[in-house]
Amino acid sequence: TSFAITVVQIAVPVILVLIGSFDFFKAVTAQKEDEIKKAQSLFVKRLIIAGLIFFVVVIVKLIVSAVADASSTNIINCIDCFISGSC
Repeated sequence: TSFAITVVQIAVPVILVLIGSFDFFKAVTAQKEDEIKKAQSLFVKRLIIAGLIFFVVVIVKLIVSAVADASSTNIINCIDCFISGSC
């Protein structure tokens, strides 16, 4: 699972940059201001989604550590083991 998480955390920003560059290139070559604004707003939406996907691991760890008791380190250790792959 740690390999899959790492691949997703690397692939999402790379794909975002490639697709965003392609969208901006299409809009600029069309020379229409409306299309440039659409491409810009779509890029911002994709950037927010990519940020959420990139930080989902951190968000899950924060939620679980907030919900788990302070004495319950087994749950936090289990999640760390699941994410990092080293137990």
